[in-house]
Amino acid sequence: MILSNKRANSLAGSAMVMAPLLMIFAAAGHSEAQAAGPAPKGSEPAAAKTMQQGRQLFQDWSCGACHVLHDAGGHGQAGPSLDQGHRSIQYIAGRIANGGGPMPPFAGSLNDDEIEALAIYIAQEPGR
Repeated sequence: MILSNKRANSLAGSAMVMAPLLMIFAAAGHSEAQAAGPAPKGSEPAAAKTMQQGRQLFQDWSCGACHVLHDAGGHGQAGPSLDQGHRSIQYIAGRIANGGGPMPPFAGSLNDDEIEALAIYIAQEPGR
């Protein structure tokens, strides 16, 4: 394919503008990845603590009276089984906070950190 001189010059000019921009974006992404680095030490114990807190909340608030979640001893049949299906942490947290269907809202009873810990536990429960 033969390009006209005008078209060839236009493409060359575009490439000259884009190349430095791509290099800047690539360098920015690279430095962000380097800045993020490996997970900070202590993050695994924090995750384990969150899971433990979520499990304890599930048990303390008798979530198992309505929901099946074998890891926490839940055998209820009124709500959906939490051993099945994969729901996002955001979805679960919203359902805990705002309720839905027969489930009451818990936003006034649990604080945001407790709702998040419970949602993380349900979403990532180790028996799945």
